[in-house]
Amino acid sequence: MKYLAVKDAINGFIGYATIHGMTTGEIPDSKIANLSYKGIVEAFEYIKNENAFTEMKALLSHENFKVRSWSARYLLNVYEKEALKVLEDIANGETNSFNAKMIIKEWKEGNLTF
Repeated sequence: MKYLAVKDAINGFIGYATIHGMTTGEIPDSKIANLSYKGIVEAFEYIKNENAFTEMKALLSHENFKVRSWSARYLLNVYEKEALKVLEDIANGETNSFNAKMIIKEWKEGNLTF
């Protein structure tokens, strides 16, 4: 999707992260999950190119934990402390904890860049 405004990219990121969460969990559908992943990446690329990390930072406290999780992954380079806190909270919870633990581990080992 082509974005013309940061607000639209933020909303796209939220929508695609939500869909990805549903299609990798409650309603499994790998085709839609893959498409939503591409949407997350495209939205983030626009946000990154616009240097709109401050606007995206608000997503770290979004009500949907999948939005928080995806936001935290992509904000590790910019807001490491806050993003790690979000991932640690998710890692200590029951839902999606393994994924968050792996992101933290790989980040600390220097294997992730965004």
